[in-house]
Amino acid sequence: MTGRERMTNVIGQRAVDRVPWTTLVDDRTRSIMPENIKDMAVMDFYRHIGCDILQFGNFGFENSAEALKYPYEFISPNCLETIRYIDDDGNEVTTRKTKWGDLTGVTKKSHPIKYPVQSIEDVKVLLKLWEGAEFVFNESGCPEGYERMDRLLGDDGIFVPTTEPSPVQSLLEYEMGVENFYYTLIDHEDEMEELISVMNRVKLQEYRIIAEKMPHMACIPVENTSTSYISPNLYRKYCLPLMRDYADLMHRSKKKAIIHMCGLLTHLLPELKEVGIDGIHALTPKPVGDVDFDHVLDVLGDELIIIGCLDSSVFQHPNATSEDIEKLLDRTVTPRLRRSNYVLWAVADGLPTPVEKFLVINEWFEKNA
Repeated sequence: MTGRERMTNVIGQRAVDRVPWTTLVDDRTRSIMPENIKDMAVMDFYRHIGCDILQFGNFGFENSAEALKYPYEFISPNCLETIRYIDDDGNEVTTRKTKWGDLTGVTKKSHPIKYPVQSIEDVKVLLKLWEGAEFVFNESGCPEGYERMDRLLGDDGIFVPTTEPSPVQSLLEYEMGVENFYYTLIDHEDEMEELISVMNRVKLQEYRIIAEKMPHMACIPVENTSTSYISPNLYRKYCLPLMRDYADLMHRSKKKAIIHMCGLLTHLLPELKEVGIDGIHALTPKPVGDVDFDHVLDVLGDELIIIGCLDSSVFQHPNATSEDIEKLLDRTVTPRLRRSNYVLWAVADGLPTPVEKFLVINEWFEKNA
């Protein structure tokens, strides 16, 4: 099988000739590699290491002409202007201006160091930004983009569109932060629930357009869900209904509903079963995560699509030898996983990684197909 056939079959929950393996790399991943490898186009790098390509949205193409345009525009009439600049410390500052006030956030290497929503007054401003907002269908330039990405991938893999997090996850991760989200939810429950409801309604428009208009066989919201910052009860109340609607929309269009969840998930498995998802991307085993793949299959069913992380406490250990990685693969790729809809994912984005580690994985798969 080709990488495209292998990935298509796994996402389609059909048999493959061997377990696929993939990775995701950025400039930091390749920062310690030889110059000729650092300078490769990202698709050429994936081919060099021999992996099956699962192109995770536009990751690696964000600022490239090759980035795939999605068939919509997000319009927020109450946002008068968005201003972005890099400050003297190299941080990105973003200000959304409205007639009710401004929201300013600061990120360092894409991670928030100042959340834009700090008070209940800011919550009300954010609500205004989402009131009247919508995802508007616009496929201008999309067919050409789909064809271009298809040519880049060739026979080596597939593209799966991704989306920003759902509203509650976005509030926790990017808009408010965990502590402020929960303090505000406790003190101003009605206002927070109104905000979540409005955001959810708009977010469903995005999911619907992807399900109905994009030619790809799945979609992956980048949720980063974890019980380190949301309990099963709160997930059930605030996240489960929207994600169940997302799964329903995908299924109506004969698409697979997969969610990127790279955190602690064991205690959320009953809720995820109710969501009705087809797969989990970045399912993370112990000790970095808290799951056992067999237990996940027991709860969610053997048809579940697992894009499962290779234990990075071994794979990314600076002293890991080829033998260590081979033994890890022996332990990880069990007979049950071989029979499942499983893709091994060698976690590497944001982590400087010697190219030899990827080549060890490829050699192992060539010997143990």
